[in-house]
Formats: sequence, structure tokens, C-alpha cells
Amino acid sequence: MGRTNPETASNKAGNAVLLAQAEAVRAYPELGRSGSAFNLAFLARVSRARMEKPLLFTFDRWPIILANEVADAGIPAVGTDSFQLPSSQRQLLPSSSEWQFLKVYRDGDDIVVPHAVATVFGHDTELNVRDPQDSGRCASGRGTLQNPGLLGCALPVSGAHRSTAGSAFAKLPNLPWFSSVIVTHAGRSITVELVDNGPSAPGMKDPVPAGIDLTPAACIALGISIDDIRNNRAAFDVSYRLPGAGRQMTWPYGDTASATVRRDVAMR
Repeated sequence: MGRTNPETASNKAGNAVLLAQAEAVRAYPELGRSGSAFNLAFLARVSRARMEKPLLFTFDRWPIILANEVADAGIPAVGTDSFQLPSSQRQLLPSSSEWQFLKVYRDGDDIVVPHAVATVFGHDTELNVRDPQDSGRCASGRGTLQNPGLLGCALPVSGAHRSTAGSAFAKLPNLPWFSSVIVTHAGRSITVELVDNGPSAPGMKDPVPAGIDLTPAACIALGISIDDIRNNRAAFDVSYRLPGAGRQMTWPYGDTASATVRRDVAMR
């Protein structure tokens, strides 16, 4: 077998970072303007991350991750992502400290996540995807093992599980299983069903925590390569929206005494 040339591998990694930087500038034009508030905030965040989260820079798409963090901090930027909402039109939903990386907003009747990393979960016998660490069962009862081609997702919705109890989703009145979730990646949008609870809260050394898990078929529909899915290398940036989910809550948010739950909600 031939050996991989280290210099070639290094060049490929460098090119991937450059592509991610270009994508970040397309999404946030102010990032590319030297001396702008967005540009300076991004550089400061890079310097801090090199000290506090060095593992982040082993991930080719770190420029996108840090640019998203700057945008979520409210630094003005002109973006092309329709999920970037004016601050006057959205309300950030609270979460515990380990879930601060996942910004969840109420936008009118909808719940919106402007930026998240998606990963793959479950089985798909038609795509020959089998995860030995996944049973194929889902909390909704609609599992991935018996449902090849399932366009589904998992969100951290359960307050009964310690690994997801602190997320903003877990603090919502219970969302019905099979709720529609519109997921967007690289300009392509698909609609999937909410079928499971997850992903879990990240560990202290997790450089790229996931904010949504997608079934193999959903990843394929978003343009992710089958090789990356089969080799568990699928980790990519998405936005997602839950239409109508904002109607299931009343304010003040987090006050269970004032929360309203529709009768057709599937209790977990």
C-alpha cells in the first residue's frame, strides 16, 4: 500500500481551512473588512480560543464556528443566512452553562437555531450504514433500524435525562414527536421529523459539540457524502427551524406554572 505524503495531507488541511474562511466571509461580509467591529471581535475570539480551546483548531471548519459565535454575540454583520434574525425580532431562550454553545431563539410562532453542528446517528440498511454503538431504537418509537430512508432528527428535548436536561429545548413544554424540523445546509433545505432525544451535552474537551443529530438519509439529502457518513466523519454546519413550536409556550419563559401544553402533545 502507498503511504500518504505528510506534506500533501498538510496542504489539503490548509486548503480546507481557507475554504472555511471564505465561507465565513460570504456569510459575514464584515469579517473580511479589516478593522471592522466584527473582524476585531473574531480575531480576539481566535486568540482566546487558542489558549482555552486548542483542540478546536484540529477541526477544519473552525473559522465558521468562531464567526458564528461572534454573530451570536450580537456584533453587527451583513449575512446571507435567512435564519439570522434582527435582535428586535427574536428572543434567546435560556439554557444551562454546558448548553450555552447552542443558541435557541423564539421567532414569532417558530423556534429557530441559527447555527449548529450536525452529526449522524442511527442505521440505514438501504445505505449500508450500521452504527455498532447505536441500537437503532428511538424514543419516539420510530427507530432507524426498521425504517430505512427515514428523514429524521434528534434534538435535546428531554428534561428527564441528565445529558439533555439543561438544553433550551428541554425547558420547553413537551414538543410532539414527529414535529417538523426544517434543516438548512449550504443553501439546501429539507424537512425532517423529530424522532429521538439527543445529542448529549458536550464534554469539557469536546471541540465541536453537536446541536442536532440527523439520520443517514437526512445527511444524504443535505449533500453529505456516504463515505463520511459510513466512517462517522459527518460533522457540518446547519441552521434549523421548528415551525409553530413557539405557540406551545407562554411567557415568562421557564415558568412552568404559566406554560401551556397542547392536548395533542406526546408526553415523555
